[in-house]
Amino acid sequence: MTGSRSKTIALRAHAPVRTRRLPPLERAERKFLRFFPDGFRDETYLAWERDYKWEADGEWQAQLGADISDMRPRGMIDIQSFLWVQGSDEYR
Repeated sequence: MTGSRSKTIALRAHAPVRTRRLPPLERAERKFLRFFPDGFRDETYLAWERDYKWEADGEWQAQLGADISDMRPRGMIDIQSFLWVQGSDEYR
């Protein structure tokens, strides 16, 4: 009888400790920093999440500049109006 009782006590001693659950924002921040310890300046973050987007944006701007380089002011206003309407929630 004594032997089984000591096993029960030993099992209780190794039971998992419950910790408080972190708020979602704090959990997300901790997870982000596990992957990217230097935050938004981390080399891995820049390579995975930013550099290719920056390069694609530069290519898009260069192509757009070439496409509209021969346009007159009225054509530029038409393009600006079109882009404004496309980005507006009012016209969705």
